[in-house]
Amino acid sequence: MRPKLPAKEPGTPNGRIFRMSCTVVLGSQWGDEGKGKIVDSFAGQFDIVARYQGAHNAGHTVWIGGEKTVLHLIPSGILRQRYCVLGNGMVISPLAFNLELAMLAKKGIPTRETVAVSNRAHLIAPWHARLEEARATKIGTTGRGVGPAYADKADRIGIRAGDILQPDFGKIVNASLRETNRELMERGHGTVLSNIADQFMDEAENMAPFVCDTGELLRSALRKNCELLAESAQGTMLDIDHGTYPFVTSSNTTAGGACTGLGISTFSISHVVGICKAYVTRVGGGKLPTEMEETAGDKVVEAGQEFGASTGRRRRPGWLDLFQLKYAVEINGIQTLVMTKADVLGGLFKTIPLCAGYRYGGKLLDEYPSKHSVLEQVEPVYTEHAGWPEFGDCREYKDLPQAFRNYVRKVEDYLQVQVKVVSTGPGREQTIVRRDAHVAGLTWMDDLDLNRESAA
Repeated sequence: MRPKLPAKEPGTPNGRIFRMSCTVVLGSQWGDEGKGKIVDSFAGQFDIVARYQGAHNAGHTVWIGGEKTVLHLIPSGILRQRYCVLGNGMVISPLAFNLELAMLAKKGIPTRETVAVSNRAHLIAPWHARLEEARATKIGTTGRGVGPAYADKADRIGIRAGDILQPDFGKIVNASLRETNRELMERGHGTVLSNIADQFMDEAENMAPFVCDTGELLRSALRKNCELLAESAQGTMLDIDHGTYPFVTSSNTTAGGACTGLGISTFSISHVVGICKAYVTRVGGGKLPTEMEETAGDKVVEAGQEFGASTGRRRRPGWLDLFQLKYAVEINGIQTLVMTKADVLGGLFKTIPLCAGYRYGGKLLDEYPSKHSVLEQVEPVYTEHAGWPEFGDCREYKDLPQAFRNYVRKVEDYLQVQVKVVSTGPGREQTIVRRDAHVAGLTWMDDLDLNRESAA
């Protein structure tokens, strides 16, 4: 299966044969920054929305007209009827994928002609969750088999979506099951029954109409001047290489993962947009240097409904960490920021701390620590900022409280990056595009119409 892409003629700007245009949208903290809503807000300006890593351990929540939709695999651009791609950098549970299709069908959202799954993406089998449990790596993962699926990929024994289309698919699945049962028996965890493999193959075969070479599809689309929006799951600080290891996810959440996870050239990336909350949160294990004390944290959790979309776990809130955010800006090449959840802090606190650095061993750190043992001992260095009242129904940036706009200015001065968009609530319409900020190379934001329903 292959979606029918919009017919566009190749252009020759700047003397180049092709204009490659891909905007990457990613989380710049520990995930849960509101990527689902923001991708939905932006998607109408793009032809294709593609996710480049992660699995159904991530949840993207979108509110439209008071109705909540939670997506775990398919990009939230599907709610704008964009062409949506699940890239080769993902690991995909066929069961979760089919459940998501069924959920969208109930909402009257078509997917057969608008969703494509990479034939190079790896599959999560039911026994991967059993392996995760048996290996007992207690770092706060979701327990959905994501890590073991990525481990099988690295061990070159994984099951790929393209295998579904092969006549020997059953042999590939049974070989994986045998290897898993061998390890489970060695660890004293019993075995997985063969009927589970049969159920898995049935679920996987339902994916077959969606499987294609999405890398070739995307490269072809870019050559035809289609506009691509690449979205991440989780956040920068959960990147397997650059995050707070070992309390990280199993894939590259940073901007570099967009190329390897979609099969496109680095020359395709035209802009990187980072999403940050006005504070920070994380779930699971791992140090959160600016974690709030209990009373303040409870206020934020209640006001911001800080519970995981995938697991329902309570998120741990912290004050905005500019030292961490600067690290994210640098390793991703973030050129524009979107700030979410600023409304949550409205009216909660008279003063709001901002972390401007870490002190370790009596000295200020110049670089973000790579060792978690160091991160556990750092002392955040705060500056105090005035709190702001509730936002009300503000629709223009100039109408937002002056104290909040001063807060944004401090963030911009520290990071040397502009905050172009501010989310003022969970609804699609509760998004303000700053008309006083100019971001070179991102002119589509200036004409962003969040209420327009674009035809696919």
